[in-house]
Amino acid sequence: MAFKRPIFIAFVVILIILVLVLIRIHTYAWPWLASKPHAKLACEESSWSVALTLDMVENLQIMVWPHAEALLAAEEQLAAGVKSGRILKDLSILPGVNAAIIGEIGGEIYQYPVGAYPVDDLQSQMADYEEEATGYDHPLMQRKVGGLTRFVKWPAGQDSLDIMVYYSRIPEVENRVFGLIFDPKWILNQIPAFMDSLSREDPLLLFWSKSPPDLNEQCIGVTYQGDTLWWQGNRSLETIYSAPSQLIDGLFFHARYHWIQEENDVSRAMPGIRFYFYAAEILFIILVILALFAIRPAKQI
Repeated sequence: MAFKRPIFIAFVVILIILVLVLIRIHTYAWPWLASKPHAKLACEESSWSVALTLDMVENLQIMVWPHAEALLAAEEQLAAGVKSGRILKDLSILPGVNAAIIGEIGGEIYQYPVGAYPVDDLQSQMADYEEEATGYDHPLMQRKVGGLTRFVKWPAGQDSLDIMVYYSRIPEVENRVFGLIFDPKWILNQIPAFMDSLSREDPLLLFWSKSPPDLNEQCIGVTYQGDTLWWQGNRSLETIYSAPSQLIDGLFFHARYHWIQEENDVSRAMPGIRFYFYAAEILFIILVILALFAIRPAKQI
């Protein structure tokens, strides 16, 4: 079978374009397509994992709600004329609190018990942190803990202190900063019992915790400076999301929602899809080779 030269040239041009398309499919289209099921699986697992960690963090913060409320009340008391010494004494006896402070940005700073910490070292940090603590007015920042009141870790002398701070928001006591210096052990010692209770009662944590073994599994835990305080679930399962507690420095919550069924479905389906892609490419290459042998330009007479 022979073709005229113009037709043969057109055939070669189209053939080259098809080869380029084939290369593009092999190097771009297939990897892109293959990544989609894994990306979808990772997205759904990540969404659940983030939700689990945030749920644990928000519940943990309930532990220090009374402390946050006490700081908010201290602001009102100071504005009403109550002596700062009386306020400091009341704040200092809250559970887990080693000392209470009231400072004025650019002015004096007081603490109770007197002399417990070198609090003068906190002055510059109070001023530096003011914009971050008060400059973002999103409604989320109106939460008692993590919004209105925040935990910071500030050095003071030889110590590094975990402090819950509140920056006054009313004109009568403007530029005042209220603070509670926490004993980290007080929070850490409560974590195991707190998590035991939460894991048995919280609807979100319970939702996937008991399910058919081939459907999914859930792993949650708490660590402090790399040491495990509490863990539930398969310890060999890699956690893909961790969230700081927003309380004491170094305290993290970890979670992993592992969708076993979907992962197995993807693992079973992808080899078959890959086979059809490769088979189509191989057949196309064979077809091209056969066409080159079978087709030649017509001889000029």
